Amino acid sequence: MMSAADAERAGLVSHVVPLVELIDEAVKLAAEIAAMPPLATIANKEAVNAAFEMTLEQGLIMERRIFQVLTATEDKTEGMGAFIEKRPGVWKGQ
Repeated sequence: MMSAADAERAGLVSHVVPLVELIDEAVKLAAEIAAMPPLATIANKEAVNAAFEMTLEQGLIMERRIFQVLTATEDKTEGMGAFIEKRPGVWKGQ
């Protein structure tokens, strides 16, 4: 058992907020995630969930395959352009 503050210091949680701020912070984080490229977000979630059931070697193979698929998307091109132009990306999920 450990406190929330200890978990934060150990890097097990990204940050700790008071209970009265929990919903507002969760909604803010959800909005940040929703603004990310949808294909990459979905792929990341699948990879994290799958990581609990595979070896490191299998995980690295999966990561490589996901990376190869994502580099062939329109969103990858948009993301690179947005980065160079210092603007938010406009994601199509394609």
